[in-house]
Amino acid sequence: MTNAEKAAVLLLSLKEEVTAGIMKNFGSDEIKRIGKSMKSLKDISDADKEKAAKEFCELARKKGNRITSGQDNVFENIIVKSLGEDKGKEFIKSIEDESRSSENLF
Repeated sequence: MTNAEKAAVLLLSLKEEVTAGIMKNFGSDEIKRIGKSMKSLKDISDADKEKAAKEFCELARKKGNRITSGQDNVFENIIVKSLGEDKGKEFIKSIEDESRSSENLF
C-alpha cells in the first residue's frame, strides 16, 4: 500500500466528522492525493487496517512525539472501533507489550 492509501485506510476508519476535522489541516495536494485513494480503495481487509494503524503508531513513537488526550482510553476506543473488539484488543496488547519490552532495554 502507498502512504496515501494507508492514510486513507486510517481516515476511513474514523467517523466522517472526525476525518473531516483532520483533513481540514491538510493542504490541497494532500487532500487530492488521499481523496483519490479513499475513492479507489475497495474491500479493506482487517489486516490492511491493522498494518496501517501499527505503522502509524510506530512512526509516531520513532519521532518521539507523544500524543496525549484528556481521556486515557481514547486511543483504545479508536483502535477497537477501527479493527473491531477482538482484533482491536489484541492489537492494543501487542503495542503495550512492545512498549514494555523496549522500555526494559533502557
